[in-house]
Amino acid sequence: MTGRRRARLALFVLGVIEVAPCAHAHGGPDFHEREWVLKLGVPIGGSFASDDGVSVVTGIEANCGMMGYSGFWAGGYSDAHWSVGREAVRMSVGPMVGWGFIGFDGGYLLASDEQGLRHGFVARPFITFGLLAMYYRYGRLFDEAQSLHDIGLLLEVPIPLGVGMNREPVPPVAPPFASPTSDPSAVPR
Repeated sequence: MTGRRRARLALFVLGVIEVAPCAHAHGGPDFHEREWVLKLGVPIGGSFASDDGVSVVTGIEANCGMMGYSGFWAGGYSDAHWSVGREAVRMSVGPMVGWGFIGFDGGYLLASDEQGLRHGFVARPFITFGLLAMYYRYGRLFDEAQSLHDIGLLLEVPIPLGVGMNREPVPPVAPPFASPTSDPSAVPR
């Protein structure tokens, strides 16, 4: 299998894995969650490789997750980062979890550069503030002792999917000084 075919296959697999949690949300069981959200984003930052210098990193990212009532959230992500200085592309996919504004994701890494396709793993803690997240990302390639360190910002646009809104209807509340009946003749004089 050629390098281009492997890269296309990897992109397809990343896409299928990313869409699976969202598709499950449309027909899956009732988890009593608050809301499923799809987020599309653009990262920008710097990359520091153990055997190279510093380069600018940008790309695209998509994640889909459940935002729970207690502040806990979980889901899956996929991304493709382009290292401008190295002419390298890194794609990753995996689970993500968090509570409040603190999160963590990580998973499988596929890197494509002048050395060909290489595999590894990534781990990324991040702090999110609405549409903007700050992150540090560590990656390790299996075939050599190269480690990757990224630091940057991620601008994300949330798209509520409108599923998972399992809220019970709230019964109407009577005004505080209303009479039990609306018939004025029934009020005692």
